[in-house]
Amino acid sequence: YVGVNNPINIIVENCSCQQLYVTTNFGVLSKKDSLCGYILKVPSSISAGVDLSIYKITNRDTIFLGIKNFRIKRVPYPVSKIVGQHGGKMNCTLWKCANGVYAIEEGFDYNCPFIVIEFEYTIYRNDKLIFTRALNSNLFDTSVLKFNRNHIRKNDRIYIQKIKAMGCDNAVFELDSMEFKIIDDCAYISEEEIERLNHLE
Repeated sequence: YVGVNNPINIIVENCSCQQLYVTTNFGVLSKKDSLCGYILKVPSSISAGVDLSIYKITNRDTIFLGIKNFRIKRVPYPVSKIVGQHGGKMNCTLWKCANGVYAIEEGFDYNCPFIVIEFEYTIYRNDKLIFTRALNSNLFDTSVLKFNRNHIRKNDRIYIQKIKAMGCDNAVFELDSMEFKIIDDCAYISEEEIERLNHLE
């Protein structure tokens, strides 16, 4: 995968791990703690993939054993979420606790954090635009937080669009938009409870 530390174990018959010498034609290859373990990190995708050249080191010679090719893939795009949801019906009190948009990895085991870097926040009431902001962060700014806590009403529709995120390979891409509908009237919620729930994002 592009941009992440890809663990690779190389085992060769009749060749100890200490005798192995491995090079790559693309990216950076480094040894892991285990004798036969390596970490391969590639900065970008190439159609031909990455070749690992494997050698056996003996007292007298360096013997070429062969080449192993790996296809390079991009890390799967994450899913945009707010308070754990990617759109749909939303409780008003829970929406008050939302503090931003998050890019969540699903079904991907590598450590590759994604960061939302911008999005557009829009609210419609009775099919009329009542509030909109363009934000250059994953977090709601003060104006959005105040509107959410003081002015959100039942049946309001909230659109999160033009969501851009950056992955561990520094590539910027656009995530799917989200649409939420507030399904009930807002109950009072204290600032302390909002802060507590924010930490659960």
